[in-house]
Parts: sequence; C-alpha cells; structure tokens
Amino acid sequence: MGETAAWAQAYEVLQDFVSSEPGIDIRETSVSIDAEVRARFYELFDNVRAAFLTEYAGEELEAALRLSRYYERLEEQVTKRLGLSDIVLSSDLNRYLHDPFKQILRELWDPLFELLQGTLESPEEFEAIGKDVLKESFALLYVRGYEKCVQIGLVQNLQPEQVYEVPLATPTSKQFIKHRPDTVHSIPPPEPSDRLVFDVLRRAPALIPDFILWSGLTGSYVGMITAVGKAIWKAGNHSSRREWLDLAELVGKFGLVELNPSALLYIDDHVEDLALVADSERLCRPDVVLDVTHIRDWVDESAVDYLRKLHLWHAVLRPNVGTFVLNSYPVPNETAAAVADGLHISELGLESFHLGPLLAALQTTSGS
Repeated sequence: MGETAAWAQAYEVLQDFVSSEPGIDIRETSVSIDAEVRARFYELFDNVRAAFLTEYAGEELEAALRLSRYYERLEEQVTKRLGLSDIVLSSDLNRYLHDPFKQILRELWDPLFELLQGTLESPEEFEAIGKDVLKESFALLYVRGYEKCVQIGLVQNLQPEQVYEVPLATPTSKQFIKHRPDTVHSIPPPEPSDRLVFDVLRRAPALIPDFILWSGLTGSYVGMITAVGKAIWKAGNHSSRREWLDLAELVGKFGLVELNPSALLYIDDHVEDLALVADSERLCRPDVVLDVTHIRDWVDESAVDYLRKLHLWHAVLRPNVGTFVLNSYPVPNETAAAVADGLHISELGLESFHLGPLLAALQTTSGS
C-alpha cells in the first residue's frame, strides 16, 4: 500500500480526529461516540470509504452508474405508462440501482470499524479485505441489477396497459405451525394494481406471479415470476385450461433440480388462469423460460456446466414457446446453433436490449 494513497491519507485524518477527541471511545468490543462529535466523525469515516471505493473500484463504479442511469430511465417510462405508485425491489438492489455509490459504501462499514477497533491488525489487512468485499459486491449487485433492467425492459416492450397482482396473504408463523397437510387452499383471483413487485422472496403457501400485465404486444395477459421458490401448501383452483406438471413425477424422472432462471412467463387470454404458478404438488407449465447471463467464454468449464443446467431446465419445464438465454457478451454462432429445438441463445446489449427473437415469439403466441 502506497503511503500517498488517497484513502490512507483520509484514514490518517480520521485516526487523528479519534485520538484527539475524548468523546470518542472505540475499543475491540465497544464503540462510544458523543453526539457533539458524531457528525464530524462520520463525515471523516465516509471520506475514507469514498476514497477507497474510488481508488480501487473506479471502473466498476462507472459501470454501476451507467446501469443506474439506464434503470432510472426505464423506471420512469414504465411508471408513467402504467400510472404506478411503486416498483418494489429488495432493499439492497433498490438502493444499488438508485444510488450505487452509497449502496456499495455500506460494504466497507464493518471492515473500516474493525480497523479502528484493532480487530484488523493493519491498514494493509483492511485494504486486502476491502478489495475482496468490493469485488464480491459488484459481482453480485451488478448482475442482479442488470437482470432487473432486462425484466423491466421486457415489461416496457410488452406494451403494458394494465397491471394485476394476486392478493395472496403471507401466513403468520402460527398459521404455518397449525397448518394441516391435507388442507386445500383457494388462491384469490388477480386484481388491478398500481405497483410492480419483483422477486421479494417470502414464505409462500403457493407460488404466484410477481405481477400480471395486459400486453398490447400479445393482445393477452402475461404473468411473470422472477423468483421460483418452493410452494408449501396445496391449492384447490388449478386452471383446467392450463397444463400442470406433477412435481413428484419430475423428481422421479430428473431428480432434484434447482430451478432458478431469471423469469418464467405465462401467457393467457384469461387473467384468472394465471393466478397460480405452483402449489406443493404441481407446477404450471410455463410458456417461456428466460435467463440472463454474463458468459464471456463459452468453452470454459463453467459455461459448459451452465449449458448442461440450461438443457435440463428446458427438458423439465418444456416451455410452450421456448427457452431464451440473453447473454451480455457476444455469442459465437456455433454456440447459438448448437442448442436444442426451442432453446435460443443471443447477445444482449445494455443500452439497446436485443429482445427481438423473444418479442417476435411472444407476439405470435396467443393465450390459452
């Protein structure tokens, strides 16, 4: 670590302030900062974190800021078109997409306090840990943020005219404990809504779409679920117009399969037929499996493993329209050509999401 590093200089100023103020007592097991000096302390504390972030993650931060600007444009357009009161995301992702600098600073909070407390033995140790923390944070949040931009970009391209959600209440802990396995639960019908709720995981008695749209593009309803978890209760209103996959049969044929694509899409002429995605026994056969990837080298072992998993998803779910993989880097022609029928892999750019093949397929699909 160079002595002239901006973050190291900022840390020296912070250390001098802590040493000179009797109202600050920072020990390995306790922290006490008097109210009179608290604002100045955190100003200097934040200066260290900001300098470190700028110095060691400048390129990644610029990419995050570009993503944030793109997301906010999409958010504004979709909100205006649908008259939304809110687009609900997980709190960390929401902060990242609106203010990536501030969200990523949070990752350095604990390591910097540990340095002040002496839990970390030296600035060099903090530097090493801080670099790893930033790398992991960017890798996770940028990928999730990019995926969210694709999902909202798809919403925009569907030419939505109305949004619906299924008002399924989350059971209390007491209701979970007292639940009888043979009880069959009714899923309420979708209702008009003024918000989009994305993949906020919860304890779910059944899987329902994040939201349902009336799409001007398809002339039908389109339901989207972006977090495929495990339903734990039986539901009693499986639509007879939809095809249902028996989960026990799937496990018997394929074994336990982790289904975590970016989204499943359901298309139908009847909004009530989209209320249920899965209960504890059956999964509604999707129309589209959508996954967003960031693969640079398609002959790398990790890419080969991904393709193996992708073909398994495609075989298990048998989507009516197809499985669409949208990759943020170029896709070799031989890779795009060497996939199963109904499985499509194409490049996706940030500023102009190339959704053409997916949109064309959706546009020619009529509801059930």
